[in-house]
Amino acid sequence: MKMPVARLKYSSIFKLNSEEDTGRLARMLSLALEGGEVILLGGVMGSGKTFFVRAMARKLGSKILPNSASFNIMRSYKGQKLNVHHFDLFRLEEKHVPYLGIEEFLGDKNAVCVFEWGRPARYLFSDSPFFEIELKLAGENKRRARMSGVGQREMQIVREIKKKWEKTDLFSR
Repeated sequence: MKMPVARLKYSSIFKLNSEEDTGRLARMLSLALEGGEVILLGGVMGSGKTFFVRAMARKLGSKILPNSASFNIMRSYKGQKLNVHHFDLFRLEEKHVPYLGIEEFLGDKNAVCVFEWGRPARYLFSDSPFFEIELKLAGENKRRARMSGVGQREMQIVREIKKKWEKTDLFSR
């Protein structure tokens, strides 16, 4: 098992006041994806991880939308722009990951790999660029999302999304 390499990353906090905001953030990220990206989604149960994946898949043109993959570990969804490889590693530990064949999906230029509860597999892409989104409950339907980009392109995408988010947020008040 390789050890993670310390790298710079850029993070921004997004206030999500509704499910629509969660979906909007997912759609904004989806627009920037070109294929081969890895996205780690973290947060407690009910924080909106699967909702986020569904909004991404819809924006990427999937006609079938992801459900919680907890009992499947992985499912793929065919999209018009990109396919979505949806992993849910909730019940797994790092020692199980080498037996899952995740490496076969990483770097697929026709898809994006989205991991719910992805920490056990993080070592697989610790030397590669990725996005990390941590969703936290903030009362009622509100959430806070910390989106991080690890890698030059990913950092720039997070910066651009934050700028667009702030502009659209001004008009929605």
